[in-house]
Amino acid sequence: HHPPEFYAELWRILRQDGYWEGEIWNRKKTGEVYVQWISINAIVDASHTVTRYVGVFSDITQRKHHEEKITQQANFDALTGLANRHLFADRLAHALTGARRKQFQVGVMFIDLDRFKWINDTLGHDAGDTLLVEAALRLQGCVREEDTVARLGGDEFAIVMEGLAGQDPLQNVAEKVLAALADAFVLDGTPRYISGSVGVTIFPSDADNASDLLRNADIAMYQAKAAGRNCLRFYSADMQADAVRRVQVELELRQALVEGGLVLHYQPMVDADTGQLKGVEALLRWTHPDRGLLMPGEFLSVAEDCGLSHVVGDWVINEACRHWRARVDAGLAPLRTSINVSAMQARHANLRDGIVAALARHGVPAAMLALELTEAVMFGQGIEPFNSLADLDGLGLHFLLDDFGIGYSSLTCLQSLPFDTVKIDSSLTASLPNSVSGKQMVTAIVSMAHGLNLKVVAEGVETPGQLEFLRALRCDVVQGYLIGAPMPATQFEEFASRQTAPLVHSAG
Repeated sequence: HHPPEFYAELWRILRQDGYWEGEIWNRKKTGEVYVQWISINAIVDASHTVTRYVGVFSDITQRKHHEEKITQQANFDALTGLANRHLFADRLAHALTGARRKQFQVGVMFIDLDRFKWINDTLGHDAGDTLLVEAALRLQGCVREEDTVARLGGDEFAIVMEGLAGQDPLQNVAEKVLAALADAFVLDGTPRYISGSVGVTIFPSDADNASDLLRNADIAMYQAKAAGRNCLRFYSADMQADAVRRVQVELELRQALVEGGLVLHYQPMVDADTGQLKGVEALLRWTHPDRGLLMPGEFLSVAEDCGLSHVVGDWVINEACRHWRARVDAGLAPLRTSINVSAMQARHANLRDGIVAALARHGVPAAMLALELTEAVMFGQGIEPFNSLADLDGLGLHFLLDDFGIGYSSLTCLQSLPFDTVKIDSSLTASLPNSVSGKQMVTAIVSMAHGLNLKVVAEGVETPGQLEFLRALRCDVVQGYLIGAPMPATQFEEFASRQTAPLVHSAG
């Protein structure tokens, strides 16, 4: 257990000082190897000649086990065995010290597992723990022996790579990480799929201290998530400004939820053939005190990042139901209201309860409410999170598959989930009637949908030529600026009250 140099030094000190103390491994008569703490003294006679050595020792095996356990608990993650946040910070600081001395670069990666919450929510925390352990092993397999892989908490991991001379090794490792996490995880005998979002930053070009590097990697990781997940992003200076902006948007959005800054605008939907008003789509807007009227694209991603998407979604559902009741109480004909549902809202466990409560609160029949989900929401992340749609379907709601024709179309999913309508994306409508490929695609969508007994809505109708082409295909419903632009609730009430004649002339 000890090299010759250890014993040589022990005897040198004994001869010089007449005393040595320390840890030493020894063997019992049984053959068992153990560690002891020993104090050795030189015994001298009257002439100061060493006559013997006396050692007093104690077995410290248990103490060593306790110390190792404490060290393990203090520095390593109990579940995965990876370095924890404390040890990661220590390793990163050590790497930076060496890099400054040797003029090398250090890379820091921040890795977040996409859709991990869904694993926990649907399969249970035991399955989630199994996935985390397997993910940790895969991450360790992507790096060199001298690199550090850590679990910072939850489903967040980090990697330190030192001794680098450029960006290429980081790029290669990050791509390995993405590929490793994209492979199936077998949980309870069934393959399950997640992915990872990776943010990368480099010392010294991006920052010269550990805290800033971690912050930068975290910012870059969120940029990867915003880009659609399952990708990597290297930190750049403009990301910091964007992160500050997003923090400000979050603060203002929380305030808007409290103070009534969010509003709904309504866009009419009409029968393509008769021109009669058939329904309305509720569209979220934010009346910002300084920036004016904001579209959802300017704040919904922030709402998703900070966990507000279901809060905003619940507000939209309740507000749309309130407006429906107000219109009917004012003597207007009941119109089915379509509401857009985000990915995070669709996955939220309380979606059904929120809808049921809003319908009951305002006395709205379920058939008067339609939920619009985009192809990207439904099929880009797999269909497992939306098994609850069958429960919602039992309420009598209607379901529209929005942005159809530009995303992850899956006819199997379209048949197995309770959609009764597909909505042709406005980018396809815009190509009509001049684009040959556009006409062919829209024709195919309408034919396929009708063959599956689904209705078809075309959005983005802005010209008579587009309308006539869609009418000829027997498209069911149209909406767009040709019929009416999105408008505030009170303005839509006035608009609807004047519609005693078709909004557009019939084909006949």
